[in-house]
Amino acid sequence: MFTRLMQLLTILSLSLYSSDSSAKIFKLSFTPGAGTPPEVTDAIESELQKIEDDANDGLPKSNTPDEFMDGMANSSVMSGKGVGSDYASGMRVILIGAGVGLGAAVDAEGAMKGGDSNFKGAGFQGGLILGTHLGWLDTQKIMGLETDRLNVYLNFFSYTFDKNFGENSALFETRSFGMHVSYDLIKPRGNILLGWGGIKIHTGYEYNRLNLDLAGKIKGSFSESDGAGNTYDGSLDASPKGKVEISTHSIPIEISTSLQFLYFVSLYGGVGADYNMGFARGEAGFKTDSNIQCSGATCGAIPDGTVTAIADVDADGSVNPFLFRGFAGLQLNLPFIRIYAQANKAIGQDLVGASVGLRLVY
Repeated sequence: MFTRLMQLLTILSLSLYSSDSSAKIFKLSFTPGAGTPPEVTDAIESELQKIEDDANDGLPKSNTPDEFMDGMANSSVMSGKGVGSDYASGMRVILIGAGVGLGAAVDAEGAMKGGDSNFKGAGFQGGLILGTHLGWLDTQKIMGLETDRLNVYLNFFSYTFDKNFGENSALFETRSFGMHVSYDLIKPRGNILLGWGGIKIHTGYEYNRLNLDLAGKIKGSFSESDGAGNTYDGSLDASPKGKVEISTHSIPIEISTSLQFLYFVSLYGGVGADYNMGFARGEAGFKTDSNIQCSGATCGAIPDGTVTAIADVDADGSVNPFLFRGFAGLQLNLPFIRIYAQANKAIGQDLVGASVGLRLVY
């Protein structure tokens, strides 16, 4: 299970270009020794294909490495939507909470058709959030904005995971922070049985950085025989190492509204536009120690063959400078506690996101 997890994480920094319409992460090739019978070469290549298919099974694919890095960068942007903002909590003085967000570049049409190459990148962002409603200030206006309509939020998150698992190792570092402001263009109306949250406008700044260093093992072995009594034993011992660095900045502008039912349930939604900057950069290497050895009566004149594992690509990607998206959320309201889940979808692009969190509100 952990080996599969390591392979899945390693692809965050490895993507191999090939002439295929959908590039594979890991690729194996066999160079036979002079005199190796063609039927043995075919059998060995068939076995290597099985190992290659198993190593790539379920892993993301993209047309080029740069396309995959583009997906990683844009997924980082999408992962922050909803983590440091608030749309329906009804804060009167202060808000304290925590949330996590995920983003993904997904070929939705391919996924609906059952395609196996619909995943093109992923992003993660966490946040501890602190907010306040500025109605408590002595002044009634700030820069022409009424303080009893104005909310300010700050969020921050930092986490490092560094661990060895036998022959595998992983280092995961992430840091994010942001600032958001919301303003009631139209104030909320109604009561606890049925309330309308009015219309809010939101803006701010979101930063996310992720570093990932991974090392693992891919092993395989097989044995084939020819008609002359010779046996060809093969082994693969590959050590993939990968690194990915992602850094993104996003400035959102959003309009939202919400409805509250019987106090306990709120539904909210809206539309947004984002101005984005940032990049994703991958570096990869593959160390191999593999060979094909012949043993038998006539092997003396046949040189050893070799197996080569390839995954050595440096790729760069960048964010889309402008994203337009819609979002919707469901919130459970308890006394002084809010629990929410939100979904985000970029308009006209294969980018989705989701965030969940808990807030203490007064």
